[in-house]
Amino acid sequence: MEADPKQFSIYHSGYREQVKKWPRNPLDDIIRMVKKQPSSYMVRETPLSSGESISRKVFDQHVLTRQVADFGCGEARLAREVKQRVHSFDLVAINENVTACNMKHTPLQSDSVDIAVFCLSLMGTDYPDFLTEARRILKPSGKLFIAEVLSRFEDKSAFLKGVERMGFLKEHERLLSDFFVIWSFRIVGSGRKEKGKGGKSAMPSLKGSVYKKR
Repeated sequence: MEADPKQFSIYHSGYREQVKKWPRNPLDDIIRMVKKQPSSYMVRETPLSSGESISRKVFDQHVLTRQVADFGCGEARLAREVKQRVHSFDLVAINENVTACNMKHTPLQSDSVDIAVFCLSLMGTDYPDFLTEARRILKPSGKLFIAEVLSRFEDKSAFLKGVERMGFLKEHERLLSDFFVIWSFRIVGSGRKEKGKGGKSAMPSLKGSVYKKR
């Protein structure tokens, strides 16, 4: 879909109507998954000096909010419903909470995000580039959540192997009403992005999305 705001708005209007007919909305499950993750963490700014007991040391510490990148966010509902800071990206900014960009090149720094989310947003032949970008911005301890229409995968194992070649390990897989599939992955290894892994040739093409109950 080209970056045409009018067409994008029409698409999302139709999408909202279709969601009402689904037996289950996978975004609800993604929201619950994100809510189960820690929303913040403590950072100690002043290190202990050599041989100093932590019980005797007074140091500065503060709380940092964990970061989430929502790829193909639509109306940015995820950002409204979780405590983590959510960076909402889509081709067109349908509201003020969305950053319009090519999802192959987000404005986030490398190793800066705790969770990357793709909820029904692996669109186009270049979708592997979106996953590569998610791998770039995720911290070494980062997680990847994917929800998709199950019928889009002619060879689900080939897709999973391709994601694993990018440096992810599947933690969990769940089917929703025999219509959608949700995966949870975590980064494996040092967190560095290895060249030559997980390119387009390593990933299968996905069928178009058909949003109706079979």
